[in-house]
Amino acid sequence: MVRKILTIMITLLLVLMIPSMALAVNLSLNLSSSTANPGATITASGTADPNANVFIKMLDSNQNIVDLEVVKADVNGNYTKNNIEVPSLPGSTLAVVAGYGPNVAVKTLYVNNGTEGTELAPPALTADNSGNMAGSAADLEFTDNAAWRTAISGITVDTTALTAGQYTITPGNINLYAGAFSKTGDYVIVVKATGYTDASVIQTIQQSPSGNSSGNSSGSGSGSSSSAGGNTDLTGTNSGTITKLNQNALSTLTKTTPEQIQNAQLPAEASAVDPASMKPTTLTTKDGVQLVVPAGAVGNQSGPVQITVALGTITTPPRALNTALVLNPLKYQRQFGVQGAADGSFQFSEPVTITFPISTVDLPAGTVPQQLTVCWWDLSSNDWVKLGGVFDAATNTISVPTYHFSTYAVMADTSSAPNRLAGTDRFSTAIVVAEQGWKTGADNVILANAYIFPDALAAGPLAHKLNAPILLTDAAALTPPTLAEIQKLAPQKITIIGGTAVISQAIQDSLSATYGKDNVTRYGGVDRYATAADIAAALGTTGKAVIANGEDGHYPDALAISSYAAYNGIPILFTETAGLPAATAQVLTAQKVNTTIVIGGDAVVPAVIFNQLPGATRYSGTDRYETATAIASGLHLNVNNVYVVTGLDFPDALVVGNWAAKSLSPLIMVDKGVPAATSAFLSDNKSRITGLTVVGGEGTITASQESALRNALK
Repeated sequence: MVRKILTIMITLLLVLMIPSMALAVNLSLNLSSSTANPGATITASGTADPNANVFIKMLDSNQNIVDLEVVKADVNGNYTKNNIEVPSLPGSTLAVVAGYGPNVAVKTLYVNNGTEGTELAPPALTADNSGNMAGSAADLEFTDNAAWRTAISGITVDTTALTAGQYTITPGNINLYAGAFSKTGDYVIVVKATGYTDASVIQTIQQSPSGNSSGNSSGSGSGSSSSAGGNTDLTGTNSGTITKLNQNALSTLTKTTPEQIQNAQLPAEASAVDPASMKPTTLTTKDGVQLVVPAGAVGNQSGPVQITVALGTITTPPRALNTALVLNPLKYQRQFGVQGAADGSFQFSEPVTITFPISTVDLPAGTVPQQLTVCWWDLSSNDWVKLGGVFDAATNTISVPTYHFSTYAVMADTSSAPNRLAGTDRFSTAIVVAEQGWKTGADNVILANAYIFPDALAAGPLAHKLNAPILLTDAAALTPPTLAEIQKLAPQKITIIGGTAVISQAIQDSLSATYGKDNVTRYGGVDRYATAADIAAALGTTGKAVIANGEDGHYPDALAISSYAAYNGIPILFTETAGLPAATAQVLTAQKVNTTIVIGGDAVVPAVIFNQLPGATRYSGTDRYETATAIASGLHLNVNNVYVVTGLDFPDALVVGNWAAKSLSPLIMVDKGVPAATSAFLSDNKSRITGLTVVGGEGTITASQESALRNALK
């Protein structure tokens, strides 16, 4: 301790005595962990000015310095400080500050009470693969660990606890009595041991030769092996087995400790969100879950807004999302709310970002972090709804933006991305996308004209805010397959995009008769530019806008940016080549836009227009194919899964941006072949791309084109 104090004093003296020392101005900061035990070590890293000295200090709740380090950035501005010792301040929340004076970056570090995260990993279990029949015993095998074996405190089979007389433990073997397996099917077995995380395994039981057993036979009889920490390999398992695993995981919420409940909450000193604040508010729970509330998100409130976070209480497993595996809910299920507001009733004006820290040891065996997704609990359907999110490998976190609070949970979606999304025409392709992305139904549906591309593309950010699929129709009458899909989705509200010349009053009247006049809303202006402006006003976000050419033949630019704009809640507005339409200029002012993202080169958005736009940045290439890849690279889209659309016509690809927005995935393009820019993008990112989805039938993107695309990833 004396040595640490001397180190802090010497470092402070250096700061005071050498004012000419090169200190960092432009800073970023990442921590290897947002939680740690006292005495553990963490790593701080980030970027700063090249060759600058970066001071890293830890502050307690009274702003006292409890640790101070210094590291020098390299010639590229990167810095790393390893082996920073966590102070012996159990249960405290520390601010880790990189920089000096006003030029700082800040992260939060929660110091555990010394008991969290100290459980040991158990040995892996192997199921009995001798072709077990219903009514027979099962022998589980493991690499013998005497300490774990003697610490075993209980065993459950499909959440039913066995008595001590119903199992026998010997070195490397656990024998389970025959009565535990009276029916055919898959059984989830969990072995609990004091001081260890749970070990689990799936045991398959076949039908006996006499055929007297009941249940659904898996037909394999081979069992499954598991990994430590309760992570069970799901390869080849069915939805019934996943449901059992989820039930077992969620049952831990009924046995929470006061410490776990407290750690899931925000610190008592957490700030309320000021509606007048011009800066984002960052809130971090004691166990590292973070919320970033942007400026303006609560601007419609008259006073400070107090946000609450608590341990989730939902013990119902996903039903419609039957391929989603629940991660440990004690770590990865949280109930977010606003003090004084009913659950789910508070709507933010700007998207709030929720971030969960991820420990990779919590992932199910056979899954990867890129399969993680954030789901929210829908009170109206009593089921989990997939929201999406982006996993950041650099920080081991998953983040997702949302406009409302509910209970949110991190899950691993074990389904694979579809190789192709296609229908027989533009209407059915939109339906295919809706059924892929909204398997549980939808509270809201967006309806756009199938032949007016700007309307559907401008609607993307609003659709994402409402968590609504976009369906297409003819102008005069509602297309029958679209009507059938609306009925299947069973929405409470429908939003029509465009004026009555684009989607007739007769369609609106018909929908109003079914869903109620107050539940059918139309956003439409005198032309596509005014319609986009109306949608931007309805979206309600301020500060940023996308500008693309809205004239016929220029749809690819707006399409390529659609997933990014929707994910971030940025309205898509349109310009003409000859000049900025009045409706667009007016909404830029009304929404207080100070940053614009311009899509396309001078030929589509001329310099004279670009120079009128506030804080404009242009993303473009020599053609639409290069522009699409420039957007994906320049705006750092999540390339885990890539969507490929045609750049020659818009119908098939019109609505996919709304689906791709769930994971901030890029949309890249092909012509009648595979353009060099597209092929190069795939080749450059092949180590990070795990899925590629072609949008449209083989009449739009041929099988040979698809083959060439996939070969670029090899």
